[in-house]
Amino acid sequence: MSFKEKLQALETEQRIIENLEAKLEADRQAALISLPKVYGYSNLTDFIQALQVACGAKKIRKVKITPKVVTKAPKGQGLAKSTPVETPNTVPVIAVGTNLEDPVNFGVLPDTKLLDIDFVNNPTHRKNLKEALIFANRVLHTSKVPAAIWREWRQFELRGAEKLRQ
Repeated sequence: MSFKEKLQALETEQRIIENLEAKLEADRQAALISLPKVYGYSNLTDFIQALQVACGAKKIRKVKITPKVVTKAPKGQGLAKSTPVETPNTVPVIAVGTNLEDPVNFGVLPDTKLLDIDFVNNPTHRKNLKEALIFANRVLHTSKVPAAIWREWRQFELRGAEKLRQ
């Protein structure tokens, strides 16, 4: 296959992709337009008002975004000169890993349903809670577990220990 033939094949594939993207956009628009009728509303404004009520919003206002004004820090003298501190504009990454051997990406939360079960007459529930508390102890003693995950496991451990004492 020559270079010219490959280029022509690429152009035809690109046209096919463009047509599929246009069809997908048209289908998406049609699905969005049909949403009020699917949920039993006669027009779009009634549907939007119902969504606002369901979300607890009274009115949706347009928010004007104004840039932050950065003021200069006062200058000191000699070694006391201030240096500007740069704050990174990063979004916190939610860990989704399930392996505790990779603690930085560990994102498993405790099963709080174990705390809600009354296990006075059921030893299997008590055993399950004890096993979960043992795992919680492993999580709490593993370094580099994300702080939010660690706090959830700590609360689970405290509440679980209190439940076992009852």
